[in-house]
Amino acid sequence: MGEERVFIIGEGEFLRGRVKSLLERLGFTVTCLPGDISWLEEVRESLEGGIVILSPPSEISPEEMERVFSLLPRAEGVIIATGEGETPVRGKRTITPESSDEEIAALVRSIVYEGRNTRKSPRVWTSIPVEYTAAGDRRVSDIVTLSYYGAFIRTLSPPPRGEVVTLRFRLGDRVVRAKGPVLYTVVFSPEGATVIGDGGGGINVVAFPGFAVYFEEISPEDSALVRALVDRG
Repeated sequence: MGEERVFIIGEGEFLRGRVKSLLERLGFTVTCLPGDISWLEEVRESLEGGIVILSPPSEISPEEMERVFSLLPRAEGVIIATGEGETPVRGKRTITPESSDEEIAALVRSIVYEGRNTRKSPRVWTSIPVEYTAAGDRRVSDIVTLSYYGAFIRTLSPPPRGEVVTLRFRLGDRVVRAKGPVLYTVVFSPEGATVIGDGGGGINVVAFPGFAVYFEEISPEDSALVRALVDRG
């Protein structure tokens, strides 16, 4: 994941300390830029293809916020960082100092996964049996959709967002092994489907209860088999 770039625009220990260190440990290339957003128009071209984590002034108006977003159409995704106890920006991906490391990591990874699926990776419907392990609990289910970079697995009891799961499933004569975090879960109730996490943006058609997992660790040989299956449709 080292080719993925993150730009932090803002000040303070939360962003420049905790968030920066967390994302660097996960393999992202992180660049901290000055916190004043008044110069954003001058540098927006350099942010193309990267994820932007932006801490706007607390007094910014909704109109000014929309203008900021209009300056970032080529960014891979934008996350708003608000202060502790502040109201999240409605309709925008948001993190706060109260967010756990797992929540922050899952949100950033979901942007990477969504972008890769949208730009590069087709997705196929399958019914491939899969064995997965999360927090020491081993279960068997099936893969509903498969892409180059991840899968959606059907289950009535999905592991929580951010949980790292290991997968084993067979393609032809080979057992494919992959490992990665849960990006979002889909829980069904009498009221309908509830998506927990940043998963609704076209990543998966929400038709089944289950969870989406990102293939953070997979061998080149196994990845090639997955790609071949997806390419065949």
